[in-house]
Amino acid sequence: MANPKIGLQLSTVAPVIREIGLYETLKQVAEIGIHHVEVSQVTMNEENIALLLKAKKNFGIQVSAMTAMLAPMGNQYDAWFDNLEQNFDKIVADCKAVGATAVRIGATSPAACGSYEAAVAFAAQTDAMGKKLKEYGIDLYFHTHHFELAMHNGKTVLDILKDHGDNYGFELDIHWIQRGGFNPVKVIENYDGRVRLLHLKDYRVNGAKYAQLGMGGDSLNAIVEFAEVGEGSLPIAECIETGIRCGCEFFFIEQDKTYDRTPLEAVKISYENLCAMGYADMFKA
Repeated sequence: MANPKIGLQLSTVAPVIREIGLYETLKQVAEIGIHHVEVSQVTMNEENIALLLKAKKNFGIQVSAMTAMLAPMGNQYDAWFDNLEQNFDKIVADCKAVGATAVRIGATSPAACGSYEAAVAFAAQTDAMGKKLKEYGIDLYFHTHHFELAMHNGKTVLDILKDHGDNYGFELDIHWIQRGGFNPVKVIENYDGRVRLLHLKDYRVNGAKYAQLGMGGDSLNAIVEFAEVGEGSLPIAECIETGIRCGCEFFFIEQDKTYDRTPLEAVKISYENLCAMGYADMFKA
């Protein structure tokens, strides 16, 4: 990829958006030095579309990817996200309005991870929707977690999805790959040509929390944290370089929880660490 970019997954700053609004949040994101965003946990109504366009004009914010669900989930996420099954025309129109050429699905359905056959069926459904989106110049991807690394018939759900669909790609998340027991660099290599979007989310084991909690069973999970990029144990630069070689166009900073830091403080740390690694030019609009 000739000119890859680093941006921000807006779910990272969703609490800030709820507090001070989308436009002011994007202003502060731009002031940090970030100009590409992936829209998630932001309702795509006329007001927010207008605010994204206003932020593009005033702060140079580029919407590089939008979020949708494949079908209704029957839970709280239906209020946040349009779904391709029921809102296809609206999603296409929203992408065209803000200039996004990628739609990403946040995860597979729980049922799709339950068996080999269910994963194949999900792949067929996703592939049909990806083919339909391509007619409008939009690529379809879906974001991975650790549960897509469940094994069936000797293959991960992720590999089953790769093998049974050509009209969609993958937004690999290096934290969740690590948490699922796989090497993020190797997984990125295995998905060469299918990864246009990649989440930069670091992985941290909190020793101080372990010392506080002791050896109880709950502590085994509680001490694994989402870290600011460069503050954890993942080989961030190697993941980025491998992603570039494998065709990745957008790398999005994401942090599901920021613990004792505000979301914007955490984002700034990730930004500064990535610049110190030599990636400052990838933040340019």
